[in-house]
Amino acid sequence: MLVAKLIAIFTVKEAIDSGFGDYVKLRASYENNIYPDDHYVAILNIVGTSCYLAFFINEHTNINDIKDELYFMDTILNHDAEVAIKRFIDRLRDNK
Repeated sequence: MLVAKLIAIFTVKEAIDSGFGDYVKLRASYENNIYPDDHYVAILNIVGTSCYLAFFINEHTNINDIKDELYFMDTILNHDAEVAIKRFIDRLRDNK
């Protein structure tokens, strides 16, 4: 199996400005949705490749949904990435 690591969690605007715009736009198109500039997005890298994946994050995000989608691609989320994303989601929930 491949391994996905977390590059960063950005706002949509930050991700686009950091060169990840194509991945963000691809994910938004895949989800058939438009996200505001201040929405959060996790950028993952498949270790050993130049492949990046974007996952939109909010207080309703379930880490298992991300892991399931990665598993479908024969990829697992590394432990540090999982912990970081879970903590970020928890902070979003605490701020609501």
